[in-house]
Parts: sequence; structure tokens; C-alpha cells
Amino acid sequence: MPDASSSSQPHLLRLLQRLVPAFASLSLLVACAGGSDPAAGGAAPASSQPGVIATATPGPLPSGDVGVDLCLTVANVEERLAAFRAVELRLPNRVALDIELAKLQAAFSELRQADLGSLQEQLESPLKRLGYRLAEVELAVEDFRTNSRPQRAVPNVEGDAETFSNELAAFAILARC
Repeated sequence: MPDASSSSQPHLLRLLQRLVPAFASLSLLVACAGGSDPAAGGAAPASSQPGVIATATPGPLPSGDVGVDLCLTVANVEERLAAFRAVELRLPNRVALDIELAKLQAAFSELRQADLGSLQEQLESPLKRLGYRLAEVELAVEDFRTNSRPQRAVPNVEGDAETFSNELAAFAILARC
């Protein structure tokens, strides 16, 4: 299970991808405004303003960057798994468990469809195993939902979720995330 700092990394990356172009545009505007007539705009030329440097800042990584997209997708699955595991396995929480399972399945579906790039051959088998582990979680949840004594199914749900988590961690390492 990822710690709090690693689960916020995808959010920080998205924030940086939005802020860098905005900062570059702002820097360009400040540099252009500084070159105007000081009497008209009230601003001094850019060369006389300390700390204002017009530089070309690199933009965010292109959205087609396989490594970033794959790692974001893996992080999404990790977040969904954490939310799934946070549901207390009690009778009244069956619906909440189903909802979180559906979100986990959707996140895994995105991972299955992600472009693995040059790691295609290396990640194909681990991705298939990860699918098998998710199927085991689905069966355990089905048993929990339909069992007349759901407490008997709790260890299976917890154990299969732990196995899926371990398999996901191994996949993330192989994917270099």
C-alpha cells in the first residue's frame, strides 16, 4: 500500500503540468510589458527590473509520454485499491464495497488498455497475473455479498485484496514507477 506522500505524487504532477505553461505565459507577458513605453504602461523596461528574466521554460511532459501515463494509471489503481481496502467489511457496507470494487475494476481496465511502450513484453505476464488477482478479489467480494454469514468471507476478501496489492506493487516496480 503506498504511503501518503506517494499517493499525492500524481496530483502534484498534474498540478505542475498545469502551472508550468501558466508560469511561462506570465513570464512572457511580464517580459513583453516591460519592453513597452514606461510612460504609457507605467512599467520600467525589463532590463531595469531586477529579478525579471525572460527565459524559455520547458512545458509539461507530453500526455503521450508512455512512462508518465503508465505510472499515472498505476497510481490511479493504487488509489482505488486503497479506497476499496478502507471499506469496513460489515453487513451494512455491502453497497459501498460494491461501489469501490467497481471503481477499482474501472481503474484496472484503464491499466489494461494503457500503452506499455518498450516494456510491453516484460509487463504482459505481470499484467495478466494482476488480472487474475483482481478476479479473485471479485469472487471474494461476491462471496461476502451473497453469503448468509458474511463474516466467514471477510478473511478471503482481506487476503485477496492483500495479494492484489502485493502483485500491483510488483507490477509498479517492473513498470519503473
